[in-house]
Amino acid sequence: MSAFQSPRPYFVVAIILALLVAVVLWSNLSRQKTTETTGSTPTNPAGYDGTLIAGSTTPFYEFTPLGYETAKKEGKVILLNFAASWSGISTIAEAPVLKAGFDGLKTDKLVGFRVHYKDGANKAVEDQLAQEFDVQSEHTKVIVKKGKVISKTTESWTDEDFIKETTKALE
Repeated sequence: MSAFQSPRPYFVVAIILALLVAVVLWSNLSRQKTTETTGSTPTNPAGYDGTLIAGSTTPFYEFTPLGYETAKKEGKVILLNFAASWSGISTIAEAPVLKAGFDGLKTDKLVGFRVHYKDGANKAVEDQLAQEFDVQSEHTKVIVKKGKVISKTTESWTDEDFIKETTKALE
């Protein structure tokens, strides 16, 4: 038997299976961290329907058509965060920034919605909203004021970016 003999087929299969198990475990852990990071709070202070993710004075909700239409009718500045559960930018990098940002804001003139984007949880109405705002990426943020887009970016936000963009939108 030579020292350079090719590996046994069962060894290769075992390595492939181990890699698949690792990917599945990592994926489940990422989803669990997303739920912990962006989990909802039990109260809904502004009276909108939908799951409240963050904020008391300035709420951040899971998108619902009724909540979105209510915010438009009330003349709110609206921040739409198009996010996907599989995206590290949406779930790991930005979710804590948005949660902390909305928790820290003290204005009732702004409301935010997390809109599912191509992650299996999205609904047709969310797909239509993405088309309306020409969203091409899962970490797009759109700010709408008086029916017009005043900001649209795919850049990842820091805490400072959140404050800068929302402050500018509220002027």
